[in-house]
Amino acid sequence: MLAAKGLVLVPLLLAVAVAGCDFSELGDREDGNTARTVLDERGLYGGVGLGSSEAEIRAALGEAGGGDGYKPLNETEYRGPPHIRAQGDVRPILLRYAVTAYLINARTKVVFSMIVSSPGATTRAGVGVGDPLSLVRRKYEHVVCGKQVAGEPLLGGETPTYPWCRVRRHGVEVFFGDDPIESITLTQR
Repeated sequence: MLAAKGLVLVPLLLAVAVAGCDFSELGDREDGNTARTVLDERGLYGGVGLGSSEAEIRAALGEAGGGDGYKPLNETEYRGPPHIRAQGDVRPILLRYAVTAYLINARTKVVFSMIVSSPGATTRAGVGVGDPLSLVRRKYEHVVCGKQVAGEPLLGGETPTYPWCRVRRHGVEVFFGDDPIESITLTQR
């Protein structure tokens, strides 16, 4: 009987200890069920990002999903920057997860670009996935906006495009794609 009480007591004590902890810096799970802050001025999301090693990304998020294209696994279309400057002369390593994707310099094994598409993921300035693109102009200074081609026209129709806005924060280019915003892409300049 004492052993049975001990088995109940340990999970109960663990639950009480966990309830008092602040897990806000741990962020959400890769399935995007809870929101997390995108540290745009530092290029981080969930404690990893620009400057993180390939090993750190894999340790934090596990094994990456397969497939081609620089976009998270939950995205069917790319809504990132029209151009990302490659670093080095070799093809970058691509790691794709449910709501994030990372481009890693193949020589240094360090992240130089990342995409976040988690619903509710928000920058410290208060602009996030799902927000209207016009919010970028209200929350940031020195905003550049435009349109990007989003594929081929169907049956001779107009070429599809998506709107975007970009800001620069402490050496990090922050790109907001589509309206409402579908993704936030962070790239080292």
